[in-house]
Amino acid sequence: KLGAKGVKGAKGAKGAKGGKGGKGGGKAGGAREDGKGGDAFGDSRERLQNKRVAGVVKKWFGKFGWITPDEPIDHEAGEQHSGCVFVHRNDLTGDVDKLCRGDIVDFIPYADEGGLGAAKVRVRQSGGVDGGADGGPAERKAGAKGKGKGK
Repeated sequence: KLGAKGVKGAKGAKGAKGGKGGKGGGKAGGAREDGKGGDAFGDSRERLQNKRVAGVVKKWFGKFGWITPDEPIDHEAGEQHSGCVFVHRNDLTGDVDKLCRGDIVDFIPYADEGGLGAAKVRVRQSGGVDGGADGGPAERKAGAKGKGKGK
């Protein structure tokens, strides 16, 4: 690590690996043609099955959230995070870039160093709970404007 801006591995360098541990923190990623960014850990993901798994969005935090699968996923990491599956907006399909608590989804499960995750996530039915903060049906599409604050 040289510490110079832009040098791979330098703290604070754009696109450098390192930084915070865990999902979403300090991941490097290149831009994709669809504008959703790259997947730096795509190679470390172990696809668990090709069959899609159904579930309900438990929490959504703007760029990531948690899905409760309808049936527990049979994997050693299945009990981590109370059985919930991590989902990032980069793994959403179509023109959807956010989810809503209560949305019914299906996905391809994978495992990585952080536990279980959801890839190729599709919204099957909108739950619409907490629509304002979680990006309800009217705000779900990329680039849609929200209501704003304090006006």
